Amino acid sequence: MHLREPGQVHKETIATGTAAAAAGGFTSVCTMPNTVPVVDSVEWVEWLRQPERGAVVNVFAIAAATRASKGATLTDFRALQTAGAIAVTDDGKPILDDSIMREALVLGGELNFPVVQHAEDTRMTENCCMPRGGAFVPLGCAA
Repeated sequence: MHLREPGQVHKETIATGTAAAAAGGFTSVCTMPNTVPVVDSVEWVEWLRQPERGAVVNVFAIAAATRASKGATLTDFRALQTAGAIAVTDDGKPILDDSIMREALVLGGELNFPVVQHAEDTRMTENCCMPRGGAFVPLGCAA
């Protein structure tokens, strides 16, 4: 889930997001790293887990796979996992470099640490739209 902390408390906080989750019957959530700053360090994973955040359900951190979610340099998977992160992802920003993605998957496999990829090649989808007709309506797009 996108709890938006740190940095975007005008959208949601850990306290408000987990309260909504609890109201919906959830006992645990996994938070994405698309925050400002990006949750890409041990310090930010530890920050998310502090009681002062006001979580009312379990919060499991999914940290960024690359520094600042820029897709160029892997974060320290081992340290993030030790700090309590349960997986890594760059969330809505896919890792487009094949060698970086391969390195992430190999390291994730060695550590038994899930790597979650946003399955979109943004080089192909940038400025794209879906035309009316064809699959437009069956996919649930309004006419």
